Amino acid sequence: HKTIQKNKKIYSTIENPQKKWLNKNEDYEGWLVVEGTKINYPVVKSIDNSFYLDRDFEKEKNELGSIFMDYKNVGSFNDKHTTIYGHYTKSGVMFGDLHKYKDKEFSLSNNSISFDSLYSKKEFEIFSVYIDSADNYQLKFNFKDDIEYEDYLQMISEKSMHDLGGELDKDKLLLTLATCSYEVGNGRLIIHAIEKTE
Repeated sequence: HKTIQKNKKIYSTIENPQKKWLNKNEDYEGWLVVEGTKINYPVVKSIDNSFYLDRDFEKEKNELGSIFMDYKNVGSFNDKHTTIYGHYTKSGVMFGDLHKYKDKEFSLSNNSISFDSLYSKKEFEIFSVYIDSADNYQLKFNFKDDIEYEDYLQMISEKSMHDLGGELDKDKLLLTLATCSYEVGNGRLIIHAIEKTE
């Protein structure tokens, strides 16, 4: 009888850890962690890319905003390419620490990103870091075929300020992190990472 009770207890405690965050905010999409940085945050998604620019996870007004997924993404890794945005801060909070990746040695030794979506967790390896004007850079979300996707991976890889290696595979998912950069007008720091092979 005790064993049965014990088993019941085990099963009752096995719950999706994401559920509590989803209960707090129905816009919750998952949890993002970037190796070697302060980035360890919930990710949200709204009907546009402006709502969470100045609202926190509780949807309260906050100039730091939230870490948020592009509204054009479906979420839960149903997209070939997922893009996540966050504000640049000098203190390193939100996406401020992404600027550390302008240093090649840092990039090589801290190249892992994990994203725990509502239903699965995936690890990604950073392969491209560059600064571009928001007027120039192209974030594609839909690809008509594998060839177009491979061409896109090659194009963004060649833009990188560092040679970081990484195996680009048409069957792997792409994750992009983007934040503001002030080296160029209306600048953005873009970091691309490819899904790691299990």
